[in-house]
Amino acid sequence: VIASTSVNLAELLRQTGRPQEALSVANRAVEFAEEIYTNQVEPVDANTTLVPAHGCRAHALQALGRYSDAVSDWDRIVAVARNPVRPAHFVSRAYCMVQAKQFHNAAAEAMRLASESQVHPDNLYNVACILCLSAPAMPDTTDASNNDQPTQQQCVETALTLLEQLNQSKYFDDAARAAHVRVDSDLTVLHDEPRFRQLFPATPDAQDVP
Repeated sequence: VIASTSVNLAELLRQTGRPQEALSVANRAVEFAEEIYTNQVEPVDANTTLVPAHGCRAHALQALGRYSDAVSDWDRIVAVARNPVRPAHFVSRAYCMVQAKQFHNAAAEAMRLASESQVHPDNLYNVACILCLSAPAMPDTTDASNNDQPTQQQCVETALTLLEQLNQSKYFDDAARAAHVRVDSDLTVLHDEPRFRQLFPATPDAQDVP
């Protein structure tokens, strides 16, 4: 109860523009949750204890610009989280890696997620964004010593394939999504790609949708 109350308070503080106070409360939430999980007498669901606590601390750290520290909380989350929420947390960690300028790790994570079969369409869109944001930092050619490291072109091609798959599943039949994808700054590296232009022809009334 103490842990969940602290999580709710930390989220409220962060959402009302008080991230430093949110972090202090989140630290307590993590402490309580870890103690409950470590000393459990009966089985404890990590999805309702550790995951929310570390998640609220990760969000507070990200609000403070401490992205590398936040990645550590996401590491803990993906280590203990169970399906069906686990894939979404991998996506959140990869986005945080981008913010921390850990582009190689983010791209490798995103490539793995792109091949998963149980990733929600919203998260697949985010995976495409992560690949695009990471692409400029990737090597031009494959590194024989690191087969898990994608190249710039592999990131771009995979992002385009994901968007095509989403389009085929009618994800962009939603007007807001269709407008947003055309101007999403996360996808800037795709804007001059013929496949992207064919998929999303420019429209005179395209506008950014938050």
